[in-house]
Amino acid sequence: MSDKTFLDWPFFEDSHRQLAQTCESWALAAVPGITDQHDTNVDRICQELVAAMGEAGWLTYCVPESCGGRFARLDVRSLCLIRETFARVHPLADFSFAMQGLGSGPMSLAGSTEQQQTWLPRVASGKAIAAFALSEPEAGSDVGALSTEAVKKADGYVLMVRKPSFQMAVSLISIPCLQEPAKHPVRVASTAFWWKRITPGWKLPSASTSWHPTLLLGCA
Repeated sequence: MSDKTFLDWPFFEDSHRQLAQTCESWALAAVPGITDQHDTNVDRICQELVAAMGEAGWLTYCVPESCGGRFARLDVRSLCLIRETFARVHPLADFSFAMQGLGSGPMSLAGSTEQQQTWLPRVASGKAIAAFALSEPEAGSDVGALSTEAVKKADGYVLMVRKPSFQMAVSLISIPCLQEPAKHPVRVASTAFWWKRITPGWKLPSASTSWHPTLLLGCA
C-alpha cells in the first residue's frame, strides 16, 4: 500500500483527492491487461495505453479546454497526480501519458490557432501520439548544448537533426532547436518545430538493438 498522506497537503483540493482515487481505480483495472498482453512489445504497449487513456478521458488533462481539454489552463497538480499514480501501476503508463503532454506542450503554449485546432484534439483523444525530441548524442538532455539548427531557406526551413528515433506510431514530434545561433550569444533552444511523421525527408535507421538509435532528418 503506497503512502498517500501527501494528498492532505494544503495545496491539493478535494477535486484532486477524488482525481487520485479515480485515476488509481482505472489504472489498476485497465493497465495490467495491456502491459501483460504485450509483455515484450514496448511499442504496441505504448500505442494501446495511449488509445485507452484517450478513450477514458485522461489525455484531456494534457491540452487546454479550447482544444478538447479538461481545463482552460493546464493544471499542474492534476498532471502530477496522474503521472504519480500511473507510475506506481506501470512505468510505461506514466511514459505514455507524459509524452502526450511533453510532445504537445510547446504547441499548447505557442502554436498557432490552426496548429492547435488541428492537432491538440487528436492528442486529447489518443488518435495522435506525440513525442518530444530533446536528447542528442553529444548533448544528452542539456538544452544549452543542443547542436540542432534550423536554417532559413526561401521556402521554409531545413533541419539537420540527430535525435533518438521514435519507432512506434508517433504522429507528431516537437523538435527543439537553435534558430540563427550566430545572432544569439547564449545558446538556448529558441524555437520548436513540429514534424508530422509522414513529412518527406524522414530518414529512419534500420532496426537496431540499441535502445537509443538516432533519427536523421533533413527537410525544407
